[in-house]
Amino acid sequence: MEIYGQKKDSNKYTWIATYDLKYRLDSTNNQYREESFVLSFNENQSAFQANNIILRDSAMRTDKQNNSRKDINTSSILKYRSNFPEFLITDINKKTVAVSNDFLLDEPIHLEYLEFIFHSWKINKEYKTINGIKCTKAEEDLFGRHWIVWFSTEYPMPFGPYKFFGLPGLIFKIEDSKEDYLYELRSIRKHSTIMPTQYYSNPTRVTKEKYLELFNRYHYTTAMFNSAINSMTPEMQAKAEEMLKKKKLKENNPIELKP
Repeated sequence: MEIYGQKKDSNKYTWIATYDLKYRLDSTNNQYREESFVLSFNENQSAFQANNIILRDSAMRTDKQNNSRKDINTSSILKYRSNFPEFLITDINKKTVAVSNDFLLDEPIHLEYLEFIFHSWKINKEYKTINGIKCTKAEEDLFGRHWIVWFSTEYPMPFGPYKFFGLPGLIFKIEDSKEDYLYELRSIRKHSTIMPTQYYSNPTRVTKEKYLELFNRYHYTTAMFNSAINSMTPEMQAKAEEMLKKKKLKENNPIELKP
């Protein structure tokens, strides 16, 4: 797995924000899960990724430098897990979000799809203070959900978590009307960093539909076991298939109900 490919094209980001997410991946279970994310941005672009994936990839790079073996050390993958493994780059001028991820199917593959998103925010004359900052309310229907947003023009950057952008200020809080997904800004500061325009070297560009097909195959079928499936007995394969079937039933509430 080659991460942060050696590309001449790169972006310089001047701000960094962290978000906390509370979410319910199972609509039949009221218990929330939690993850944290990092948003880096400049005037025109942003990069968004789960903190656990950043830690995972950092550990894997260190392991690769200290180990001459070419095989993947699975300890970092198991230690730093995330239900949101994608790396997102938003271009505010093009109104695009490039989404990339890696899959360990028959062999490691790096996929990327480009999504054009035209937000239709409805900005309300309703205000509240969040962490001492005056915020304005906005709403939008997207991905099969109704989203309620609080943004601040005191930070006139048109970015936010996940695929949300285009408001006249940074998003401080966003949640859907069913309260299944809630992002809240934890911190923001000036921080200069350079990141590549592509997270993986030479990713394979696919459609969003194809990406979701492979995502489901990797997460909910025995394809996730790669060649190891060949060494399983029929009984073991049946147990694995049953386990994955139950997993899919419990993960019935993705952030995008309508991709």
